[in-house]
Amino acid sequence: MTSSSLRSLTAIATSSCLVALSGCAFMPSSGPHASNIIEQAKQKHCPPLIDVSSREALSIADRIKRNHLTKENSLLSSLMSPVHVESKIGAGDQLRITIWSQGGGDAGSSSATGDVALQPSSHKMGVFSVDYAGNIDLPYAGWVHVGHLSPREAESAVKKRLDATNLFESVEVNIQPEVSHYQNIIVLGAVQKPTILSWNSGGIDLVESMAQAGGYQVGTPLQGADIGINITLSRKEKTYDIPLRLALSHSIPLQPGDRVIVQHRPSVRVYALGSGWTRPSMVPFDQVPTLSQVMASAQGLNYNTAQGRAIFVLKSDHSIIYRVNFDTADGMEVAQVLPIEDGDMVYVPVSRSTTLQQIMNMMMVVAGQGMSGASIR
Repeated sequence: MTSSSLRSLTAIATSSCLVALSGCAFMPSSGPHASNIIEQAKQKHCPPLIDVSSREALSIADRIKRNHLTKENSLLSSLMSPVHVESKIGAGDQLRITIWSQGGGDAGSSSATGDVALQPSSHKMGVFSVDYAGNIDLPYAGWVHVGHLSPREAESAVKKRLDATNLFESVEVNIQPEVSHYQNIIVLGAVQKPTILSWNSGGIDLVESMAQAGGYQVGTPLQGADIGINITLSRKEKTYDIPLRLALSHSIPLQPGDRVIVQHRPSVRVYALGSGWTRPSMVPFDQVPTLSQVMASAQGLNYNTAQGRAIFVLKSDHSIIYRVNFDTADGMEVAQVLPIEDGDMVYVPVSRSTTLQQIMNMMMVVAGQGMSGASIR
């Protein structure tokens, strides 16, 4: 063997050793190995790490179920609690106004005397539109501000102005809203026919409003459900997110001015990350899934790369990391019952053997290139 060949082989060996010693630094990163997570948890550089048994998984599932029931009951309580709804007048409304007067004032409709004059007489003033500033322009009274008043309060305001004219004796005012834009209920989003519903004192519930809008549009089914519909209800500067299943199982009354937005939006989004997955992705669900449902929806673990001894679940609030050993029967039971909530990350790290194999492949490529160069020389 020539000295040149020896130098080439030495260079090859040196390169191979460097790759072997620092392979992790040169390898494309797909997230930390299980040992890195465990070590960082010991040093308190990440949330606490908890190994989950099947018994603990059942306890976690029970606690999360109770928490979700409490949240749903609180939501229903805030939406369904009895509220006295008083109509308010707004810009664009149309008001039918009638006045009643006792006796025969100059503007009254009766000029009789005696006992007849004591009978109340009516005068239909007509239908008047409320302008952008909340005012109406009335005969005899002129401009009267009625915006944001109830019909009864508006009657008092008009009566006060009419009394000041001295044209009527013992005048009374009746106001009936003909069109009330201020109190309309608007239904839009993923419905067949976005619509505006006029409020009536008999009320209307959430599902009925969707039915009057032609029902929801059928979208792409989500994991764990045939439909993935969520409803956003905007009411008096507050917003409520209501799953369709909750709306269907309860009669949720609407209030004047409510805005109903129907959306194709999952209730739960789970992030399945790491090279141990067959298909790392964000997986949507209609309701809280178990770990096994997440695994199935992400097409399972990649048997070529996954380290089944350590499946990590990082909670969305970064409070804790659960570790599940899927290589055991108990770990399989855990996967069947452990709930995964909205925003949680399920991380499956790549196995050390996979990383070692990648390093060996790189060494073979470098060695092959070196040998080719040596043979040419």
